[in-house]
Amino acid sequence: MAAKDSGAESTPMKPSGCPFGHDASTSAAPPPATPTQPHQHHHYHGPTISNVESFVVSTVPLVPGTRDGHFALADLWASFEEWSAYGVEVPLVLDEDDDGAEGDGEVFQYYVPFLSGIQIFVDAPVEDDDGARSTAPPKIDDDDGDDDDKTKTKVSGGFGGRTRTGETIFGRALKFQFMEQASPYSRAPLSDTVAGLAASDPAVSTLRSEHLHPSSWMSVAWYPIYRIPTGRSLRDLSACFLTYHSLSTAHGGNARGERGVDAKGAGDGTGNGADGDGDLRSAAWIDAVGCPPPPPISAHGERVIRTRAEKISSGAAGESRGGAAGGGGGATSSSSVCEAASTPTPLRAFGLSYYKLRGEMWHAKEVADWLAMMTDGAFSWLKRLKVIHPDFEFFSHHG
Repeated sequence: MAAKDSGAESTPMKPSGCPFGHDASTSAAPPPATPTQPHQHHHYHGPTISNVESFVVSTVPLVPGTRDGHFALADLWASFEEWSAYGVEVPLVLDEDDDGAEGDGEVFQYYVPFLSGIQIFVDAPVEDDDGARSTAPPKIDDDDGDDDDKTKTKVSGGFGGRTRTGETIFGRALKFQFMEQASPYSRAPLSDTVAGLAASDPAVSTLRSEHLHPSSWMSVAWYPIYRIPTGRSLRDLSACFLTYHSLSTAHGGNARGERGVDAKGAGDGTGNGADGDGDLRSAAWIDAVGCPPPPPISAHGERVIRTRAEKISSGAAGESRGGAAGGGGGATSSSSVCEAASTPTPLRAFGLSYYKLRGEMWHAKEVADWLAMMTDGAFSWLKRLKVIHPDFEFFSHHG
């Protein structure tokens, strides 16, 4: 069921204090004359990367974390602060005939992130046949069976059996959920939305990635605001995107026993027992219930992410040498400055959906197989969760 107020065709607008309000389908809107934070262009993508892949790798969040790749949700939200205020720069290469640009036709389009949807799950105790309570995950069962929860509102059509919160799974509890349903014109950027959500539920910022159930996820909506140079029109580049990201960094057989559980058995691939000391969740079980892995990107795409990570690391290291208390462009509430400076965690997208994307402008044919895996990742994940994501409903019906 498509959300009636989730898919305006124009660029979103924030009532005040944000450079929104420009109709991407009709005209180009220049950036502020004297921005507080000037944009700096970085010509590192090269001529062979597809425009759609350029968008994906440019918008991968890089989160200060530990050497094991774990991070606090507060640090994840902090990594979006600058993008929420000024937009993220996405280098694109346009054909000369399409845009009338000279030289290589390179332009820089800016996108602002919005929190589209999020579900945070945590492990829930389950009872065995003898009534004993345990934190061990249940066995994997391919038979979904009938949903006995009569309080949920099911939706017919599409992939069927969907609800507002998704399927109930033993051993998993929904800690927090948010699904944006407002019109893009009335949405606040991601950082503002998260600040409001955290004010009513601190868990949104206080939880850590390694303590989350592997099926925890979020979706970010990206809307264009302007490009440099402006050219004649933004009509052909007015595509909007949804990216899907896993929030959990749980690893089966955690040798450090961070969850405080004494594991005595070896993992058998079903979730019963452990692959190591201190964590009953086996790697096989995490793979079975967790978000799908991100499809591999090109060598050029990897280089873009690596360059961005190195820039963040060098900046955080400089702050550390200067005696700064924090690092990584935001709060590092859970990690030391040294760890944050050396190991930003890339939160790669495992799924993608788009709206008003013109394949020839975005060079989609160059990465057709990869793009198919990305779009299937979003569809398959929501189908597996049996959850309604309003923005995805609109994009899939009108994209």
